Amino acid sequence: MLTVISNKVRNLFQKVYWTTVKINNSFIFALHVLIQPMHIMKQVTRSFLYLFIIFSFTVFSISSCNAAGDFPKEITSVSDTLRVATYNIRLQTTADKDNRAWTNRKKDVAQLIYQNSFDIFGVQEIGSMAQENDLKTLLPAYDFISKGRDDSQGKTGERLGIFFNKKRFSMEMSGFFFLSETPAVASKGWDAALNRICLWAMMKDLATNTEFFVFNAHFDHLGVTARAKSAELVVSKMNALAGNLPVIVLGDMNANLSETAVHSTFAAALSDSRVISQQSPTGPTGTFNNWAADSKNINASERIDYIYVKNIRVFTYSVLTDRFTDSNFPSDHFPIMLQCGLGK
Repeated sequence: MLTVISNKVRNLFQKVYWTTVKINNSFIFALHVLIQPMHIMKQVTRSFLYLFIIFSFTVFSISSCNAAGDFPKEITSVSDTLRVATYNIRLQTTADKDNRAWTNRKKDVAQLIYQNSFDIFGVQEIGSMAQENDLKTLLPAYDFISKGRDDSQGKTGERLGIFFNKKRFSMEMSGFFFLSETPAVASKGWDAALNRICLWAMMKDLATNTEFFVFNAHFDHLGVTARAKSAELVVSKMNALAGNLPVIVLGDMNANLSETAVHSTFAAALSDSRVISQQSPTGPTGTFNNWAADSKNINASERIDYIYVKNIRVFTYSVLTDRFTDSNFPSDHFPIMLQCGLGK
């Protein structure tokens, strides 16, 4: 019961905050005009006037902060329920124009993350260090680990990241491996078109003192055999590293449920969070929106992003369709978010 109340209170404060910051400067100007001619407001009591001025100053401060693009530097997470997410943010590319360009949607990506109070989440398609630095600037409440796929040290190439609330978690250890026959060195695996990697971290929840593992993967978009073999490799590494600790395997698998070679491997070792959610899933089934104008047009076959879990209770499963412009969503993928608890 306390967990449910805590989540509702947190959601309420999030809604109040984001509603408040949307108040624009024209409203502020209107308040100024009303206050300026003090001689016509003699009938207003002094106490009411003081409250009015304080309210105006508060709104002005919040609006100015929002205009500067500032986001919270800390997130207080008091519930034992975790908000876990996976989000392919789409790489920064010159092929994306206007509102689809990263420079015009990066704040929408950050706003979606803060608005839904992610505790820990995996990110795919961080296209460059510049894009990573944008995330670092926009998400000051989070620490993160990231690796690139173009060299054996993970320094170059498109990146994966695991972000976590710096006040809620500590990272005990981390690593990454290539999705190939030679996982320790930079390489393409099987019939893959590109180098692909899986990033992992052992985390400690400071609220419950519980350790758990997160694996973040991005499977190849062309290689059918590579996707099947990648699933086998991820499960093998998971078993070797995590043992019986709770595990979250998330990411863009580039495989809908018709690819049984991928999902039967995962299902033998983990549970599909959508299937075991205690409440009915919300949002569309498909997760790849391909810049569609309406989430209702997303076919279920476009479900290619997943969160698999082991020794974790899933309370809710949501495909998030938040948008902040009329023209497009923040990315060409929808994020998935779970509310879950560590342990069986």
